[in-house]
Amino acid sequence: MLKREKRNKKKFQWKGKIVLFGTNNIGKFNEVRNILTELKISVGMLRIKASEIQSLSLKEIARESALEAFKRCCLPLIVEDAGLFVDALKAFPGPYSAYVYKTISNPGIPSHQHTSGSGIKRMQLAIVTFLLMSLSLILSCKEEPHKLTANIYDNNLPGVVKDTTLYAIQDTFYFKTSKINTQFSLRLGLGSINGIEARPILRFTNFDVLPNIIQVDSAWIKIFGNGSQAGASTNPIASRLHPVRNVWVSNIDSVWSNYSDNIDNTILLGQLDIAPDDSNNYTYELTQEGIDLVNIWTDTSTATEENYGFIIDFDNADFIQYFSAINSGADPQLIVRYTVPDDTTVYRDTLSATFDAYLYQGDFSRIDDRNYVSSLIVHSTLLDFGLDDFLASIPEEAVPDISILSANIELPVDLNNSLLDPTYNLSNYVTLNLTSELSDPDVVVDSTSGFFAATREWASDSSFIQIASDANRKTLASMIRQQLFNQDQFKGFVISLIDNASDISNRIGNEKEQFSYLALYTFRESDLKKRARLIIKYWEPASPRL
Repeated sequence: MLKREKRNKKKFQWKGKIVLFGTNNIGKFNEVRNILTELKISVGMLRIKASEIQSLSLKEIARESALEAFKRCCLPLIVEDAGLFVDALKAFPGPYSAYVYKTISNPGIPSHQHTSGSGIKRMQLAIVTFLLMSLSLILSCKEEPHKLTANIYDNNLPGVVKDTTLYAIQDTFYFKTSKINTQFSLRLGLGSINGIEARPILRFTNFDVLPNIIQVDSAWIKIFGNGSQAGASTNPIASRLHPVRNVWVSNIDSVWSNYSDNIDNTILLGQLDIAPDDSNNYTYELTQEGIDLVNIWTDTSTATEENYGFIIDFDNADFIQYFSAINSGADPQLIVRYTVPDDTTVYRDTLSATFDAYLYQGDFSRIDDRNYVSSLIVHSTLLDFGLDDFLASIPEEAVPDISILSANIELPVDLNNSLLDPTYNLSNYVTLNLTSELSDPDVVVDSTSGFFAATREWASDSSFIQIASDANRKTLASMIRQQLFNQDQFKGFVISLIDNASDISNRIGNEKEQFSYLALYTFRESDLKKRARLIIKYWEPASPRL
């Protein structure tokens, strides 16, 4: 592992008297700015829309709006709320003045009250009095940062939009030694490619839907193709069904420490040649030994511990065929044909698997001077772009006012030493904030739910992958803002794979639907085109506004 060099960091701190005003109303902003400028306080416009609660209390409405806005951006800010309180109408419309204006407009208000002049005067006095008491809440950044959903950027303020490119100054990759639980995968793998072997395991236990006493005379196992990864050739896989010796729930149970010890390969339940196909259906006709085993399973008087399911095994393969798993919409099926006592009718029923997973073993070849991002044999790439050096390049007086507008990470890929699943491609590759040091043996990431930037877009020439879409690049800008404000907490970025069905946790590399890996060039590359780079678009004030 690489060790992170210690550098003097320039903290991203507010300096001078500056207030951020949370509003989308440029008129309100200009009014507040004119007032506070006389007090030598600078005002920045924070374009962020906070929801307003329904309440008769302006204080409560403003307080909740300020708290919500603060949680979303972690910036010191003020918000303002106002209402119209008419004495003659018992303080109506109060905080709902905007709604009343939209529905009956200003002339409609006097028509709903006493028409005396004193009534009008009392209304005007209430407006003036309340404007003098308009509530502003000022918060400081004490909480853990949250997602920034809007940028501090006002076209009416003098400044310039700039961009800069930071190249990785340190990088390494993290290898997760523990196996991934494939029990809840939506696909089951069979075969071998680039050093990895995969074998499905299945159990059928819901025989209570059948009559109590039956005699099975034929049975089939039906599975549904769900993509494939072809290797150098596409010779069919000679697959076989064998019974399992011990009870299991998932592929990481101890009984699978050596899979061959937990199967009886002397008993052949069925066999079938499997050719690579994205959507073909495969049906195994069970042998007499397989039918006998199904009869044992369907006998409700038999101890359930005797039903350990079966494995789909093989000897040689140069591709991986995937099948749909439980809850995928195309569950593996056991089809039985049977009769019942004192009945000549032949019945046929279909049962869905109740347990499935797939075993995997082996490793893929890696070369020196490459970082890896992979599934199953889990690797994640860690990157440090030296954001503190970026701050050092900005005039000190401008640092408090800069706004990160958008950002992108470009990761050059060694395609000759990479493998992608054609069904998923880059769909599950993401960028996360790193909260542990690059040299730490255990990698920890920001566990804020859903706070990551999808990294699933190829360059036009396929030389690198990058952050996808404008929304994800704005999310990356928010992640950079977190790092600038909290350099002691955030240490860089993690490129990893995540499970389609799970939220981000502080554990990474949970993807189990595919076998995939990317070889990324390291920061040692002399050719800058092959080095990971962070491109930041930001706004900088033209001159100090303090």
